[in-house]
Amino acid sequence: MEASGNFSFLATADERLARLGALAERYFFDDAPGALIKLRQMGEFIAKDIAARHGLLPATGASFDDTLRALRTRSVLPRQVADLFFHLKQLGNAAAHEDTGTQGQALQALKIARLAAVWFHQTYNNTPNFKPGPFIPPAPPLDASAALREEVEKLRAEVQASTDREAKARLAAEEAREAHLNAMAETHAAQEDRTFWEQYATETEAGLKQAEAALKAAQAAAQATPAPQLALFTQLGQQQADKIELDEATTRILIDDQLRAAGWTVDTALFRHANGTRPAPGQAIAIAEWPTASGPVDYALFIEGRCVGVIEAKRGITDVPDVSARPNAMRGTSPSPRTRRCPPALGPMTRSGSASPSPSPRMAALM
Repeated sequence: MEASGNFSFLATADERLARLGALAERYFFDDAPGALIKLRQMGEFIAKDIAARHGLLPATGASFDDTLRALRTRSVLPRQVADLFFHLKQLGNAAAHEDTGTQGQALQALKIARLAAVWFHQTYNNTPNFKPGPFIPPAPPLDASAALREEVEKLRAEVQASTDREAKARLAAEEAREAHLNAMAETHAAQEDRTFWEQYATETEAGLKQAEAALKAAQAAAQATPAPQLALFTQLGQQQADKIELDEATTRILIDDQLRAAGWTVDTALFRHANGTRPAPGQAIAIAEWPTASGPVDYALFIEGRCVGVIEAKRGITDVPDVSARPNAMRGTSPSPRTRRCPPALGPMTRSGSASPSPSPRMAALM
């Protein structure tokens, strides 16, 4: 049995990363938290690899947070990419400590992890022109929800509509693997499959434990490299980050992350006008798809039941408004330059306060 998939391109430079991706895709079928944990491991390993190549790796035993902080402080990690790593870290932490994570979250995390992996491969593996092709959705679980199956079928349709022959071949192989997994779910063959992946996981973990020496060597080499040469990596990383393209579902997930970090109650899939969500006193909430006279807005922001702005999810870079400026403190100040005033259909609004800087979730707030 051979493991392959959306992350197989990483094997040319580091088989350990490709193995983590393969494990995450396999766990998606029947262990969503396990998939999220593997993707978090991949994100942490990539982040530490980048830090070492710039001579910025913190002391032995540094956490994922420590590493990301070092990369952001020195402006090595572009904001767009930092968003991706933050999402993987957040979901992976919850999966590891609380055994939480849904199939839908695992699917979106696979897409986000692949974006980060492609950026890393293009920037640090001397392949700036690498074309990854479309994302191939892995086999969905037998008990997948209707919404998850709809998302998987949408992704498959995008592959079929593309001109990428290799991607279509990989999709056909993935569909065949899905049929195989479904057929053997109640047979002894399932045990053979579990045995393979358990051994695969054991080998992968052993390889990761040997990575410390490689990171130290990369750190030493970077510290002996002239700063202008290392700066070329940073410049290329920003150029490649500017080319990252997100679909609407991924864009909304990253916007949710940033609004949540800024203090808003938000969940695009749950807190929607169509689901009956309405603003109430004591809340700072972002409600998705709120209707207006000119059509629904992607997010309407409410504090204490009053609309303070709207946000449209688009490809672009902006900040999200911080809820620390409560309505009384916000009166008489200038509106945030990145948040549009509430349309009349949303009722009266207070003036918006200052916006807290955030990593870009590919969000453009209309002026």
